[in-house]
Order: sequence, then structure tokens, then C-alpha cells
Amino acid sequence: MELKIGKIVGGPNKHTWSQTHVFSPEKKSKRKKFGHLLSSFSLKAKEERLDIASFGKEIIARFHEIYYSSKQKKIFNKLKTSLQSLKKEFLEQIEMEVAAGVVGFFKQKPVGFFVCLNQGQSYLFREGKLTRLFQEKKEINSCSGFLQDQDIIVLATDQFSQIVSQEVLKKALTNRTVGQIIEFLAPVVQSSKTNQQTAAVVFKIKLASGLKEPVLKKPEPAGQQKAAVLTAEKSLSFKTWLKKIKLIFKVFFKSLQELKKEKSFYIQDQQKKKKAKKTTLTVALILIFLLVLSVVLGVRKRSASKQTKVVKELKEKVDYKYQQALSLSELNPLRARSLLKEAKEMVDDSIDQIDNQEDKKEIVELAQLVDQALEKVAREYKVEKGEVFLDLGLAREDFKGSQWQVDEGSLFILDQQKKTVLKVEAESKSTEVVAGGEKLADSQLIGVTNNRLFVLTSAKLLVIDIEKGELVDQKEIDNGEGLVDLVGFLTNAYLLDKQNNQIWKYRGIDGGLGSKSGFLTVEADLSQSASLAIDGAVWLLFSDGRISKFVRGKKDHFVVSGLDKPLAEGAKIYTDPSLDNLYILDRKNTRVAVISKETGEYQAQYFWPGIAGIVDLAVFKEQKLILLLSGERIYQLEIRE
Repeated sequence: MELKIGKIVGGPNKHTWSQTHVFSPEKKSKRKKFGHLLSSFSLKAKEERLDIASFGKEIIARFHEIYYSSKQKKIFNKLKTSLQSLKKEFLEQIEMEVAAGVVGFFKQKPVGFFVCLNQGQSYLFREGKLTRLFQEKKEINSCSGFLQDQDIIVLATDQFSQIVSQEVLKKALTNRTVGQIIEFLAPVVQSSKTNQQTAAVVFKIKLASGLKEPVLKKPEPAGQQKAAVLTAEKSLSFKTWLKKIKLIFKVFFKSLQELKKEKSFYIQDQQKKKKAKKTTLTVALILIFLLVLSVVLGVRKRSASKQTKVVKELKEKVDYKYQQALSLSELNPLRARSLLKEAKEMVDDSIDQIDNQEDKKEIVELAQLVDQALEKVAREYKVEKGEVFLDLGLAREDFKGSQWQVDEGSLFILDQQKKTVLKVEAESKSTEVVAGGEKLADSQLIGVTNNRLFVLTSAKLLVIDIEKGELVDQKEIDNGEGLVDLVGFLTNAYLLDKQNNQIWKYRGIDGGLGSKSGFLTVEADLSQSASLAIDGAVWLLFSDGRISKFVRGKKDHFVVSGLDKPLAEGAKIYTDPSLDNLYILDRKNTRVAVISKETGEYQAQYFWPGIAGIVDLAVFKEQKLILLLSGERIYQLEIRE
């Protein structure tokens, strides 16, 4: 058995700390006794003066010591009592959360033992299905069960489960190596502002034989949480011929018994008697072999015949929907898209059940035609691997962008931690630091327009002359808690204030900004607003996916139509006067959706799993690029027409 292991850990602070611990004994005898130990820890100090990082390392070392010195005979009991002892020992100083597991063998079968303390969590990914092993949040949860080849287990803290939804986690675990899984999930975790108590161990089981065993059984201690049980199913045909074989052997052994009881006077010569028995036995064995062979071949023939019929029906149905969709692609693209999606679902649901390689090849080829037609008709573009536009770490060491603004073909990117604004020319990819230092301390948002950089801190709105690199004006901010976005347009600065249900406009004047005024002249509920874009009209994106348009301070009619799946988690909206469309970053559905500004109709959507970890987007019409900010890197998607 081989374990492929990956780890994800959030950033610590003074009072919280998270870490993973993985250990496999070198000696085979010790590995047999203790198994492979894997765990994720999250700690929170109860005392202000406690050095949480040093304390955390001590706790992990202590856990390791307790487990490997345990006198308990069963691995499950070793693990559970070790965590209980650890909790009692450090209860007064810290709040502790642990997700731990041991992979070992029981009767030569691979077994997983999982124990979670407080709100730690474990996930099992098997054959395309993701199962959360512990549905209830208890002080301690436990379960155990047999493992199969290619099983993926995730041992994670509760904060990981809050940041990474089960839908995103399932996408990450599907058809990926452990390294690719970590590459997918790490940006999602790192982009969250609250990841200090995030830790996860991801490991994949690889069995030397490739055989699969039935799975997770009920936990040993009575009353504990049940694990999900996936039982290996035997086909009805297999059961049928197995019963027949048993019956044949029963008849055979009965015949042998009768043969032994046969009286000797039928064969006068003892040697002839032995020879006759041997001949009878040989004939009986040949007959049994022929009977078994005929049963097996009969089952296979019926199974193959049945599957051929299923494949034929599937091909006919998929081809019918495919041809219908092609004929409707110009007249009714929405209906054509719906038909192609139905055809694709039919293929996806059936492909794994087809054993014959020739049949499977035909279905795969048909599925490829459906995908190509769907991309053309539905304008759904799937990207397997994001192309890097620029690695910001090469421009400035450890640079991590949290937000950006676009002005005259350039990106202005804010790194809150380094108190720096970096300028990137979209065409040449040249970089330049345009602002930095203590004046950008506690910076939260930036906006850019006409050689002016607006920087919002917790208390002030700063105006910086980009060319001179000088602070030229600053405005006091009464309450910055509800300010969620900042945009520069023409000479003005616009601040989205969801707490006061207003968009504040600071008119540009010589030498800085004038006093603020409310842009909205009508009442509007902006409590769920998330992002702002301006192209003459003002566009608002809400966290539930709604989009509103305002012209001259009043709400204008705008309705989104044609999206097959509603916008789930509105993160960012982007447009400018040169664009005909709105571009919306939908992280939950890992896509960028494109909507017509004039009609609200769906235009296209770009899918890429890495979008789950993107924090901002921008569009450059001339280069035909959608640029995506993930913190350390900028990725690009090609705009297709």
C-alpha cells in the first residue's frame, strides 16, 4: 500500500495557529503495530501572553509521544485515547480542534481509523462520490472501515470546511493527483481573510493489487456517529451462476460418497475396481468443468447481449438530441443548449457502466461531438489549466495582490501587507511600484483615474499623484466598516457603502477631491452589495448574484436572462465604456459569466476550477483577454467570439 499525501495550512497570527502532522514508522513491525499517522490541528490561545506557535509544536510532539507509547492493543483505541489525553493535558491553556486518522491493516486488508476532536472533520471521496463522515458536531467523533484503491481522504479543521464548500472540494478531488488537488485548493484557502485556523491533510490510497474492499463499517464504540457505507455490489447474474456451481459441487460430492459405498462384488478384481473409480472421478471432473464453463459463458453472453442493447439505445437517444440541437442552433439557441446538456448527462451517467472497449470508444467519440457542439451553441468554454499571464513574485518578492483597478491599459494592484501599489502594463507586462510606504498603512481599497490613485484606509481616503508619487489630498472617513468597493471614473472617486445604502461620490477638483455627496437619489437596499463598476451607468453586483443598474442616481430596468445556472456567489463585476458586456466573477460555480449590458441576455461563460481562488478580474478588449488575480499570480483566459 502506498499513500500519496498533500497538506494545506493557513497563515497564523498571535492567538491562533494551525498545522498538520504526518508520520510513518520506518520499521515494518512498528508500522504494522501503529500504522501511518495523519492529523490536522487548529489551536486558539486562552491567554494573551501565550506563544501559540511554540506551544503548538509542543502539543504535536506530545501527541506523537502519547500515541507511539500507548499500551492499547487496538489502533483505534490508541488514537482515541491519545486525543482524549492530549485534550485533558492542555485544556486550560488552549482551545483545540483535531482531525486525525491512522491507516493500517486488519486481517491483511487496508483499514482507516478516524477520530475528530471538537469540530474537526473527515471526508471520503470514492468513485466520484464525496461523503462527509461526521454529520453532527460533537466533542469527539469516530469511525473506521476498509479502504479501497484510489480512495481519497481529507482530514480537516472546521475552518477549512467553511472556506471550501463540499461542491468545490468535490471538483478539486475529481480526476486529479494529490499535487493537483493541493494546487487547486491552496489559492481558495489563501484568498480567505480568515484562514488562521485552517489545516488539512489530503491523502490518496494506492493498493499494490488494485483490489477494492468493502468499506466503512460502524464505529466500534456504541452510540458513535456512523460512517457512510458503500457496499460492493454483486450482480444478479453472478449470484445466479454461483448458486448453480454450488449445486453442481453438491451433486458431485454426493456421487463420490455413493461411489465409496459401492459393494466390491460388482468388480471382481481389486485393481480393476480402483481403475474404475479413477475413471469415474475423471469423467465427473470433466463434466463439472464443462458445466461451470457453460454457465459462465452463458452469463457473459447474456450480459454482453444486454449491454449491447443498452449501448445501442444510448447512442440512438444521444444522437437524436444532438441532431435536434444542431437544427435549432440558429433559431432557438437556448433550446439547443438544453438538448445538448441532456445528451451530455445521459453519456456521463452511462459511460462508466460500459465494459466493452469498442462500445465505450464509440460513446466517447459521440460525447466529444456533443461537447464541441455545446461549446459552440452554448458558448461555454472550459479551461483545464489556467495560463499564467504574470507571476507577481518575479516583479516584487512575496508580492500578493488583494485587489486591483484598471486605467488606460494598465493594472494597479494593491498589496495590503506590503503597503504597496504595483503598476502592470497589460501589453508589455512591464511593472513599476507607483506608491508605497507608511502612508498606505492599513490600506483596504484602491481606485484609479486620470493619473490619480485613490487609497482607502480605515480612517481616510487618500489622493496620490501617480506621476509625482506625492500625496496631494486626503479626506476623513466617518465610518469605514460598510465600505466594500472603490472606483475611479473620469476625475471622480466613488465609494460603495452597503451599511448606509449609498454610493458616495467625491467630485474631482484641482489639487484633490471635493466634499462627498450621495449618488443615489432613490432608496435602495445595498446591504448585500459586493462590487461596483462604472461605465457612465453605475452597475452593482450583490452577493446573492443580483445585478442592478443605476443611471443619474435612479434605478434603471435591467434583468439577466438565459443563464442556465443563476449567479451563486457574486464576487466581482467588471465593465468599462469600451465593452458591450458585463463580466461577473462567480467563484462558487468556478466561472466568469458574460452578460449583455444592453439586453441582460447571456452571452458566454468561461469555466476553470482555479476560479474558486480568484479575488479580482479585469478585461482587455484589444488583447482579447480576461485577466484573473489570485494573489501571487495573474492568470489569463482568451476571449472567444
